[in-house]
Amino acid sequence: MKNIVYCKSCKREIKVRHSCADRFALAEKLGKEFEVTCLYCKQKQTKNINSVYAVANGKFNFMALLITLILSVSLVYFVLSKVESTVYLYYILGASIVIPWMVYFVYKHEDNAKISKFNRNKY
Repeated sequence: MKNIVYCKSCKREIKVRHSCADRFALAEKLGKEFEVTCLYCKQKQTKNINSVYAVANGKFNFMALLITLILSVSLVYFVLSKVESTVYLYYILGASIVIPWMVYFVYKHEDNAKISKFNRNKY
């Protein structure tokens, strides 16, 4: 999750340097009003704490997805190379595929819940 505001002149995202879980903690660090400078049009602007929005961090989500994919494939390879044909082979294979993806989806659900909570509560 990252916190952003929008530039008044060019309408692009400006990342807020302090990232907090809720708006009240961010207000303690930055104050109710704070200044930001747009990286694109170089204009300084004063923003209210309620104009800050939380969005998903795309790079971090992509890395989590990539790690999940690598972990799932490596677990399947490990299971197929170590386990002889047994009755429980399909259960073990299913678990080695499902468990990393369950962890990823729980992470995504928790991240979306944090974003929703941040955007819902106003200062």
